[in-house]
Amino acid sequence: MKTIKNLADEIGVTKQAVFKKIKTEPFKTKISKYLHSIGNVINIDEEGEILIKEAFEKTVSKRISQPPKIKKIENEYNEYIEKIALLEEEIKNLETHIKFLEKKLEEKTKTSETETNESKEILNILKIQLETKDRQIEEKDRQIEAKDKQIDSVQDQAKDTIVAVLLSQQQNMQNQAAQKSSAPLVLPKKELIGYKESSETTSNPKMDWLKNLSKKKF
Repeated sequence: MKTIKNLADEIGVTKQAVFKKIKTEPFKTKISKYLHSIGNVINIDEEGEILIKEAFEKTVSKRISQPPKIKKIENEYNEYIEKIALLEEEIKNLETHIKFLEKKLEEKTKTSETETNESKEILNILKIQLETKDRQIEEKDRQIEAKDKQIDSVQDQAKDTIVAVLLSQQQNMQNQAAQKSSAPLVLPKKELIGYKESSETTSNPKMDWLKNLSKKKF
């Protein structure tokens, strides 16, 4: 068996990523029978290791880089998932202990009323602790929901920024194209000289008539 940290180091991901994976349906139901709690530490047997490694191999190729703000929120999200997993394990342990106490309570009822009252008091204390843990989980769920909304908001802002940049680039390209099309045509100096000489040597009937007329004597 391996702990979640050991398996995460072997795969090359964070411990929070493994916690998130095993606590997300439908994989949570699939992997649950391969998880074993020893104290407050979750251990994974060999078959569970194989399933978790396969799950990460399917997703690692699709992973893309995210803005730092999204990564920070995602890390906080993973930490909450880990805390919830630990709280759930504590609740399971408390429920087991409560059942044990209930059984002991039934046995002691036959022998001593005093002992029974003491056991009831302990049982009530444990039930109060269980209710407290339930409220803590509800609060963590609300915090996770708020983090989800933050992630959605940041992703929407990122999309809007990308669209604005693309539109700006397109407008710049259109402006450059318009400037090129409206620029005056500049002929080389050689061609200008040839054009001038050509215009001077070309015969103009009206000009020739005027010249001839000026030469005549009246």
